[in-house]
Amino acid sequence: MDEVRGAAPLVVHDSARDPRATLWFAVPPGYVEVPLDGVEVEGEDTLPAGARGRLASARGLLGALRDVGVVHCSVGTHRDDAEGGDGRALLSLFAVVWREIAWAPPAVTAARCVAQGREVEWMDDVPCGPAALCEAVGGLSGATAASAMSVASVASAASAAYATAADDRPVLQIRACLPHPDGRRLAVLTVSTGEVTRRRLYREMLRTVVGAVRFESPLTAVTER
Repeated sequence: MDEVRGAAPLVVHDSARDPRATLWFAVPPGYVEVPLDGVEVEGEDTLPAGARGRLASARGLLGALRDVGVVHCSVGTHRDDAEGGDGRALLSLFAVVWREIAWAPPAVTAARCVAQGREVEWMDDVPCGPAALCEAVGGLSGATAASAMSVASVASAASAAYATAADDRPVLQIRACLPHPDGRRLAVLTVSTGEVTRRRLYREMLRTVVGAVRFESPLTAVTER
C-alpha cells in the first residue's frame, strides 16, 4: 500500500468549485468513485438475464446509499506490499455521509458517534476538529441493521452492505466523525474492508484524509494569493 502511505499529486475535481458545496475532502490514492446517480450500461437490453439482474441489484444498493445520506462512495484496490504481504490485491470501500442532525456541541456529537466503537481516537488538532475516529469488526448483523438509522452507524451499515456482498468474511469498519462547527451537521467518513489484518494501514490512511477535510472551501485562499 505504498501509494497510500506516500505523497501523491492532488487533482481538483470540478465539484470542488461548486458554489453549493458545503464539504471538501480528498479521496485517497487507489480509489475509483462509484457513480451514485446511477450506472449506465450501453446495450443493456441485450445483456443476459443474470447480468441484468446483477445490474439491477447494483442500482438498488446505490439507491440505498443515497437514501442514508451518502454523498461519495469509491472502491479501492491496493497491492499488499506491507511487511509480510503477498502482493495480492486488497479491496476496500470509502464512503462519506453528510447529515443534518439536532443541534449539539461538536465535541458531544463526536463522542456520541463513536460511543459503540473501539480504539477511539480523539483528533483535536485537525483543521476541521474536533473529530473522533474508531473502528469495529463485523458484518451487517441484526444488531447493526437495527441501529442503522442512528447517526453513529449509518455510514458503517451502508458500506458494510457493499463490503460483505462478495463473501462472508468479517468486515473492518474504520469510522471518522467530523461535526460541523454550527452543531447541526455531521460528516461521517468510513473505510470498510475484509482485510482485517491491515487495520493499521487503513486507519493511518483515514487519519490522513480527516486532516484534509474542510467545511469552507480551501480553494478560496489559493485564489486570493
